[in-house]
Amino acid sequence: MQDEQLPDRGTLWTFTTQSFPVKEPYIGPTDDDFVPYTVGYVQLDDVVTVEARLTEPDPEKLRIGMDMELVVIPFATDDDGTEVRTFAFRPLADTPGEPSS
Repeated sequence: MQDEQLPDRGTLWTFTTQSFPVKEPYIGPTDDDFVPYTVGYVQLDDVVTVEARLTEPDPEKLRIGMDMELVVIPFATDDDGTEVRTFAFRPLADTPGEPSS
């Protein structure tokens, strides 16, 4: 094994909406505070395709092939009150003819 520096930009390969809470041991929102969100596969150059949460919750604003950028977002708060953050991808605002968040 070796470390590999991955690109922080890629293209949206496909996506879907997560419309129900994930079961334990998931630490995110539960039935009471769950809000549907989008997840997708983002192709990072010719290196790897990763599955990740997307920052744009409206699937009508996403397009396969649109340029995406890595960001870090709040995810949950652990038992001692510490904010847990995760990576996600957001549409790049400069993608020609595509919506952005």
